[in-house]
Amino acid sequence: MPDICCTIILSEELGERFDGVFGGLALTHGSGRTELNGRVADQAALNGVLKQVMDLGLAPSPPPTCGSCG
Repeated sequence: MPDICCTIILSEELGERFDGVFGGLALTHGSGRTELNGRVADQAALNGVLKQVMDLGLAPSPPPTCGSCG
């Protein structure tokens, strides 16, 4: 099964201390928001990242954009 490529946008700007925390997704900070971009192995890994986000009291806004990496 191919990896899932996803973009998760958070309406909070997370500091650099969160780099590498979210399943290896790359973080882009700025303008009061954070983008998490990259590949996750499967749906379970994506759910794990989303759980980490929600455990921090954050929510994706808008919902994550995901699809096959091809």
